[in-house]
Amino acid sequence: EVIPVYRNIRACLGCRSSIVRETSLRTLRYLCPTASHIAAVMNLSIFVSISRSLEAETVSERVQALKLVRHFLSTAPELFPINIVNSIVAISAESGDPLRQACVETLRSLAIAVPDLVSRCNGFRIITSAILDPSLSSISDSLVNTLMYLLDEEKTRIYVRPALDIEVLLSPFTESFQPNAHTGRSERMELSRKAIVTMMRSWTGILILSSDRCGLRSLLDALLLSPEMNEQIQLHNQIFDTLNDILNVSTHQPDSMEVYGLPPRKRSHNIICNYVSVVLLCLIH
Repeated sequence: EVIPVYRNIRACLGCRSSIVRETSLRTLRYLCPTASHIAAVMNLSIFVSISRSLEAETVSERVQALKLVRHFLSTAPELFPINIVNSIVAISAESGDPLRQACVETLRSLAIAVPDLVSRCNGFRIITSAILDPSLSSISDSLVNTLMYLLDEEKTRIYVRPALDIEVLLSPFTESFQPNAHTGRSERMELSRKAIVTMMRSWTGILILSSDRCGLRSLLDALLLSPEMNEQIQLHNQIFDTLNDILNVSTHQPDSMEVYGLPPRKRSHNIICNYVSVVLLCLIH
C-alpha cells in the first residue's frame, strides 16, 4: 500500500526547505509508474503543491516539478488536473521566465492530449502568440503543425478559434504602421511569413486562411497600401516573398526509368498541380 507514502510526501512538499521539496518531487515521480498510482496522488490533492512548486523561486525545484508534470501527462493524460494547466499557461505567458520555452512545449503536448483543458485555460492564445515570439523561433514550426493537427480533426477543431487565434498569426502584416512602434516587428513578420507558408502547405491551412476575410485576403489587401514609407516597402517585399514561397513548388517528379536510360513510364496525374491551382484560385478570389 503506497497511500501512506504519498501522504508523507505531501507533508514534505509543504516544507519550507526547497531542497526537501525538490527531493520529494523527484521521489514522487519514481513512485508513480502507472495511471492507478497517479490517480491515488490526485485523490490526495497533491497537485496543489505541484502547482506551487512550479511557481517557486528555486529553478531546480521548478525543473523537478515540470518533470513530474510531463510524467503525469505521458502516463495518464485523462487524469490531468486543470490547476496545473493554469500554472503552465501562466508561466508560458511570462517572457522573462527561464522555463518559458519548456512550458510552451509542455503546453503544446497538453493541447494534443487534453485540448479541452487548454481551451478552458485560454492556452491556445498563448500558443499562437508564442509562434510569433523571436525567442521561441526554434519551436514555432511545431506549434503551427500542432494547430493544423487540431484543426484537421473533427473532435478537436472546436477548441481552436480561427477567427481569433489564427488571425493573430497575420497581425505583423495587418497591424497599423506607426513610427518607432512594434519593436522587433521585422522578426515577428518573418516568423509570421514562415507560419503562413507552413499552413498553406496543408489542405486544412488553405481552407482556414481562404475562408475568412481576415485571413489570406487581408494579406493581399495590404499590397494596396502605397509604398511611401520604408516599413511599407518592407511589408510589400515580405508579402511577395511569402507568395513566392507558397507557389514555388516543383511539379516535376524525376522518373527512375530515365536514370537508367529506359523509356519513361506513363505518368499519372500530378497532385502538386492541383495544389498550385487551388492556391491560385484562393489568391484570385
